[in-house]
Amino acid sequence: MVEIFNPRIDDVPGTLPHDSRYHFTVTYSASFDPAEMSDTFREFVRLREEDILSPDDEIAASFPAGNTFRPNLLPNRADTRPGHQGMRVVDRAVKFALSPGAVNTELGNEEIYGEIWLRSSGNLASTGPEGSDSGLARTNIGEFPI
Repeated sequence: MVEIFNPRIDDVPGTLPHDSRYHFTVTYSASFDPAEMSDTFREFVRLREEDILSPDDEIAASFPAGNTFRPNLLPNRADTRPGHQGMRVVDRAVKFALSPGAVNTELGNEEIYGEIWLRSSGNLASTGPEGSDSGLARTNIGEFPI
């Protein structure tokens, strides 16, 4: 069964001087069983803003139907972590460019994190993380001045 590890969120400065959007990159590694390498996977990533006194705000999501990829068609490497012999690792990155209005949900800095889950082609009953092949992975919480 696929496993997500090393999830992380970072902000990336805009590439153009007049670009007022906020740029975030969610990166992670996914470890696949050899039997899963030729499956098609849907990748779901959403950004959330941590709130102490109320439910966390959803800021953005990657495509509603998820990005699709086949692990065997991407660069991959052996999983060298103990207990993962024979597994193959694919490194992934999902980028977001958001308007200041979408990101600025409160006064002061924004505490933003990413949530990631994967579904195989044989498990597409819903788009939510419940029942996904990978389970829900959560990145670090980045404190970004907005």
